Amino acid sequence: LVAGVVGSGLAAVAAWYVMNYLMEVKYVPAAGPILAGVLITVLLTVTVGVLSTLDVLAAKPLQVLREE
Repeated sequence: LVAGVVGSGLAAVAAWYVMNYLMEVKYVPAAGPILAGVLITVLLTVTVGVLSTLDVLAAKPLQVLREE
């Protein structure tokens, strides 16, 4: 979550700089897409993490430890 917020903030600052100084166009940030991007990233990360550990969570601890 923190990485998504920091990354989105830095991307917004970079977009502001490019729009204002290189393209000379007024930059108006849109909070909706930024928040949606952070939320989708968090949900995707949690989903992949849970799906990748389901087999380990379903197995008995001794069985998992013996396999390693």
